[in-house]
Amino acid sequence: MIEITISPKESEGSPREFYISESQNSEKYEKICLQTDDQLHRYVQLSWDDVNYYATTKGKTLHILKSVSGYANPGEFLAIMGASGSGKTTLLNILANRVRSGNKAEMTGIISANGKDAREFNISKYAAYVTQDDVLLPALTPRDCLMFYAKLRCPGTDKERYAKVEKILSDLNIAGIADNLIGNAIIKGISGGEKKRVCIGIELMSDPCIIMLDEPTSGLDSYNAGIVIDLLLKQAAKGRTIISTIHQPSSNVFKKFDKLMLLSEGNVVYHGPCDKSRKYFAELGYKCPKQVNPADYYMRILHITNRHEITDEEQNKLDLFVESYKENYVKDAESKYELSQLQEIGTYRPNCWVEFFELLKRSAKTSAKNRLSLKLRLLMALLIGILIALIFNDLGNGEKAIQNINGVLYMLSIWPVMSGNGSVIMNYYMERAVFLKEHDEGLYGDWSYFLSKNMIDIPWTMVSGILTGVIAYFSLGLNLHDGSKFIIFYCIYIMALQCGMGFGYITGFLFTTVEAAHAFSSVLLFPLTAFGGENVKINSIPISWRWITYITPFKWVFQAFTVNEYTDWEKDCDTECDPLGDLGWSDQQWQGIIGIIVLSTSVRLIAYFILKLQTRNKRS
Repeated sequence: MIEITISPKESEGSPREFYISESQNSEKYEKICLQTDDQLHRYVQLSWDDVNYYATTKGKTLHILKSVSGYANPGEFLAIMGASGSGKTTLLNILANRVRSGNKAEMTGIISANGKDAREFNISKYAAYVTQDDVLLPALTPRDCLMFYAKLRCPGTDKERYAKVEKILSDLNIAGIADNLIGNAIIKGISGGEKKRVCIGIELMSDPCIIMLDEPTSGLDSYNAGIVIDLLLKQAAKGRTIISTIHQPSSNVFKKFDKLMLLSEGNVVYHGPCDKSRKYFAELGYKCPKQVNPADYYMRILHITNRHEITDEEQNKLDLFVESYKENYVKDAESKYELSQLQEIGTYRPNCWVEFFELLKRSAKTSAKNRLSLKLRLLMALLIGILIALIFNDLGNGEKAIQNINGVLYMLSIWPVMSGNGSVIMNYYMERAVFLKEHDEGLYGDWSYFLSKNMIDIPWTMVSGILTGVIAYFSLGLNLHDGSKFIIFYCIYIMALQCGMGFGYITGFLFTTVEAAHAFSSVLLFPLTAFGGENVKINSIPISWRWITYITPFKWVFQAFTVNEYTDWEKDCDTECDPLGDLGWSDQQWQGIIGIIVLSTSVRLIAYFILKLQTRNKRS
């Protein structure tokens, strides 16, 4: 039982919404939301005239779109179809303001919204874009995803945001699986059709006037494809403008489209009512058989075997379609909705600390729910501690003890740096696509994201330090002169992990694939192990190469470990020995600790500037 109390909230510049009071036994929220004249009542008609797009690759300039014109009305579903390489996705990206002219690309033409040049304002504030790939975090639930977007996109109270999320879950018919993991190839989760609906729900959080989708039915069976199209038609019925590229729709899906645009080799060959397309092509001598899906038939007659070597037959057919379209095209752009003049509108954006805390909470949820990754990381830290204890179980006395202690401490210097580096690379690439998409949409800033990633690393480093450090330190009987020795050792180990993670962020942000990042990090870090002070004494390294010792984390960690161990060392040597002097450094422990802190801070700052540069280049 739900009790809905109507209390309009009226303030300048904010939506008129209704508060909802929930009874104690309520199992479901329902939200009633009135659209405002300022934003949601703006029905948007999009039109484009004489759009050309040129791309330069390998020294050749390709004419991707050739004088393409068209329109999309509010309350209608426009399907853009064409063979692979016909230019349909490029056109959609241009309409969504995701493509700009640059050194290797040039776009000409005019795009208008309600008759106003879209260059005069940011059309993306009125439009939502759903990518072909389902860019979602597998360890979250649909409700988690929508609530995250609600916190960063929607003004109002948490109760109002929660109600809006529940309304969208209900509208998209995914309330029943709202608390299931999204999943991926490893984590069992929801179906492909349900993931696509979650992606659409995310975009609906901003109440867009236009929804653009790149092949939303790709990879779905006919049943789930039909469900997705029906949901989009319901959004069109609310006055939204729906524009979508479509790949091989079934006949049942095809007949649901309001308008159809067909592209072939960058040319428009048909644009008009979907139900009149059969008659149009029949009059050109290409009659679609009654038992054949029109979508399949159009793809067959528009197919070009090799666009670099078009046959005379294919060229004549293409010329016929293009010339006929130019002669018969009539811009039937009358809208059944009243169109108002569009202007630049503001969008809700919380401050950077709200972004930071929401990203931190999401990262914590992701880590907690991704149990397989968490178990593997903890198991690895435990096994390394046990392995070290088994290999170095008898440190011995005198010079033998010094050699063994140096060996185990150097191994404990290498492991946290390498493991921290590898874990960051793997975790970043699990969410890289999500971060780039959300950042490109302006959902949050790169500083909020980077700070949250660094903060969420802290609990992991502390747990890993306990699992590996406690087992190794006490099982081997390292310096137990007083309790502070282990505490210092533990802090050094955590700083080594943090330093390794900093290197991981650098390589992760630099490369687009996890394989390239791992390869580069190995090339970067492995040679640095030779300058750590265990394999070659620091004072034996040629002066021309000695500068490398200042940028290798292994040297600073090893120095801090050994000074901590050999200060107040209680083992006796048969002869007079000076383990610290033999290594080439004094007993000033602060040198190694400060070196780790400075290097860790430096690599993280470098990583942040690389991230900032990468995101800036992506936007431009």
